[in-house]
Amino acid sequence: EHIPPAARVAAVAIAYDDLRRGGPGRPPLSHPAACDQLRQGAGRAYDPAVVEALTADGGADFERLYAGIPDVEE
Repeated sequence: EHIPPAARVAAVAIAYDDLRRGGPGRPPLSHPAACDQLRQGAGRAYDPAVVEALTADGGADFERLYAGIPDVEE
């Protein structure tokens, strides 16, 4: 099935945010641990090319981008 590229990027970004924030019974992960989890899901849950692009070189650019986005109050 065809999944648009923007949706593939969004899926990885949403998963990263979820991993970094944690959840019920799940502590937040550090940036390196979150990247490791995404890499483990590459090819199964996430597009491997997107995961590689966002986590290359330790994902420093991705981490800076994530840190610069303010939280939205729900």
